[in-house]
Amino acid sequence: MSKPEFPLISVYKKSGIDILQSESTWQKATVLAVLNGNKNSIAFDKNGQKWNYGFKSDKVNDTFITRFLAKTVYNPIVDIKIDYNLLEKYTQQELKEEIYQCVDSDDDILTQFVESDFLKKQISESNSFESILEKLDKYIFNVNENELFK
Repeated sequence: MSKPEFPLISVYKKSGIDILQSESTWQKATVLAVLNGNKNSIAFDKNGQKWNYGFKSDKVNDTFITRFLAKTVYNPIVDIKIDYNLLEKYTQQELKEEIYQCVDSDDDILTQFVESDFLKKQISESNSFESILEKLDKYIFNVNENELFK
């Protein structure tokens, strides 16, 4: 089974972004996450490959009762395995466009520290996957407010 090269930039429904530094990020998930799959996320790896992925767990049986409980009162966290599916190569511009769409549909989560136009400009000036990753980390995920607001 082939796997993506970490770190990954994961885009969820063209509205959310996450950085996944290693596969160990995905050791556990809720039963509902396993049952629902992960068909709305696309992961971009550092080698220019685009992936989708799903969660599996030996502890989760897809039954009416399990789904009902997971959606209402009992949604425990379970150990998972990841199934990766290689989609195709992507261009840097395609990754940037996905990020722009997320920023445009954002509700002050991605843009809580910087304005959307500023963030999109920073991404547009990036010339590598590593640079895009660095900008996302600096302005969204690991923000140093003191340094940012100097």
